[in-house]
Amino acid sequence: MKCKTISFENKHNCTIIVDTNQFVSDFSLSSIRWKNLIDYLAKTESSLRMPRVVWDELHVNFENRLKESIKKLDDATDQYNRIINFNSETHGFRGREHCLKVREGTHSPSEIAERYLAHVKNKLGLGKGAFLQIETKWYDDIYKRALVHTKPFSDESDKGFKDSLLWKSMISLAKKPGYAD
Repeated sequence: MKCKTISFENKHNCTIIVDTNQFVSDFSLSSIRWKNLIDYLAKTESSLRMPRVVWDELHVNFENRLKESIKKLDDATDQYNRIINFNSETHGFRGREHCLKVREGTHSPSEIAERYLAHVKNKLGLGKGAFLQIETKWYDDIYKRALVHTKPFSDESDKGFKDSLLWKSMISLAKKPGYAD
């Protein structure tokens, strides 16, 4: 959405919506872009709104990335252990004594994902009113758009369902009082 700026000294009245890909590119929210956004939100009367589709997709992407990382770590540890699994009496080396053990985490990927989402809520100041819910009245329009490949669906397939929900969330928000600008 467009932000109105009256002057540098005045606060801005702006609503910001962030897509999932911004989180996936920096889950830690530590890049300069995130720091600037968080600083901007703190210094202005701007607000961040989180479409439910983005929030749910963030949850799934974070948990999947975590599971992929754990699998890669397990595979790399197994490969390392197979490589050093030899004994050399001459050189005083017993491979099994030097094998790595992957430390088992105390929390499941699902529990870590829940803690991550709580961290994101806190860091971005997302209260209950910040979430834009998916409305069932959108489904007929989205279904028709998917059938005839109308934007935001691609020309040759029905890919674009999540983008459609995000788009509808933004349109719905724009129709609410105080958001038309």
